Amino acid sequence: EFSTLVPEGNFLAEQLQMVGKTIAARDTLGFSRQIFYVQLGGWDHHDELLINHAGNLGTVNEALKYFYDLLQELNVFNEVTTFNISDFSRTLTSNGNGTDHAWGGNTFAMGGSVLGRDMYGEYPTLALGSQLDLYDGVLIPTMAADLYMAELALWFGVPYSDLSTIFP
Repeated sequence: EFSTLVPEGNFLAEQLQMVGKTIAARDTLGFSRQIFYVQLGGWDHHDELLINHAGNLGTVNEALKYFYDLLQELNVFNEVTTFNISDFSRTLTSNGNGTDHAWGGNTFAMGGSVLGRDMYGEYPTLALGSQLDLYDGVLIPTMAADLYMAELALWFGVPYSDLSTIFP
């Protein structure tokens, strides 16, 4: 059992605890490289954006801090990369009580091999009517999700020559 305690009532942290248990058993299980998926729903903020978004961000922050501490306890922080990605984003404009579906979101990566504190892609101006504003605050992404995933694939050991096959 771990000395790092799971934050009470944090479903995302509970999922990350199971990831930690599997990582801890990797030698017994015979795994050298693994991919785990965890998820946190509740991001479709058509209504009550400010309340729901703040709550979700707090949950993610608490869960990532827990997972960071757990990876340190397991002495594997330098061997693990944690990242997020989403299939859509939100508009910059309000629909009255929330936002609508859009393009152009953001991602994060955490791990000992991550060159942190850098912004990749181009941070857009958040002004309506900017060059990247398609309409109503729907921003055109400056970096394709495939580029992000290709970097992770390279980290995972996929040869550069195979990237065009994986991401046509």
